[in-house]
Amino acid sequence: REKRSLAYTAYAQYVTPAAINNKSYLIGYIGTQADKTSNAVIDFMKLIKEMPEKPERMDNIKKYLIQSSQASKPGFRSLSQTVENWQKKGYTDDPDKLLIPKYESITYNGLKEFYQNEIATKPISIVIVGNKKEIDMDKLESVAKIVKINSNKIFKD
Repeated sequence: REKRSLAYTAYAQYVTPAAINNKSYLIGYIGTQADKTSNAVIDFMKLIKEMPEKPERMDNIKKYLIQSSQASKPGFRSLSQTVENWQKKGYTDDPDKLLIPKYESITYNGLKEFYQNEIATKPISIVIVGNKKEIDMDKLESVAKIVKINSNKIFKD
């Protein structure tokens, strides 16, 4: 994000399904100026399709995942809802307890294989909300088919 000053904010997360039979998905967001939209989308797409090679970060990633799981605790007021959500996902106990040993055994090659199978090869949908007069639509068209939708079909007055 900071390297090219393309975005105010950028975010992506691989989301596990809310229920057993649902599919996982990757969701992302970029907040940028309209005139930088096409460059930001192109760079974001490149990150999705070509995982940056950073094997030296694997130990820190594992430590973060383990520490996050160890520190995670549902709040008092949301405990019953949290347990119900775990049950919908097929868990009979706190999933963080079950995930810690898996996090400890993650390898860079395993992560890369997961990325190739579950992210890089999947179809992508992009939604852009902004003034199309300020966006380089020709540049965007070079990376994706553009379908324009009238804002009246999405937003209420």
